[in-house]
Amino acid sequence: MKLAPYSYKAAYERVAELIGYPVERSTRIFAIEGLPSAGKSSLASWLAWQFGMPAVHLDLFLIPGDIGKIAWRESEIAEAIKGRVESKRSPLIVEGVFSFAVLERLGLAPDLKILVENLNNISDDPLVDMTRARCQDPQFLKSVDLTVRWSDPMSTAEEAKLAFQTSLESWRP
Repeated sequence: MKLAPYSYKAAYERVAELIGYPVERSTRIFAIEGLPSAGKSSLASWLAWQFGMPAVHLDLFLIPGDIGKIAWRESEIAEAIKGRVESKRSPLIVEGVFSFAVLERLGLAPDLKILVENLNNISDDPLVDMTRARCQDPQFLKSVDLTVRWSDPMSTAEEAKLAFQTSLESWRP
């Protein structure tokens, strides 16, 4: 595992196990959801880098609209995801607000559902209230396989030391 916040360790281990890394790279879908600015894109990008797999960022498919409403260009998302899954080319990460629901509407079941929480997140994004209710709903929380609690990557001296040691070990020839 290369340099990352310590909270990413569990996600790395679960993804590695599910795809059979490093021996295999079975086709799997990993969904990452959470509040706006919680760290979903950071986790998705880091996992994509670690395992050499693509990440679909749902923010790129948002349809501009009224505050309090959210919609995506779902046919384009379906094309991006289903083509890769049907060809069994590699694992895939889908991240974004309401990513679990988008995948469900497309008839796709993620192999791992990750919720990203950011305990330091203060956002004035209009989507926060809408997504907060969803992310605190007991039914929704039952569907989550893994919760990653984001904090500053170097929030303590101990975490900084561990991250530095880990990065040195992973880059040695």
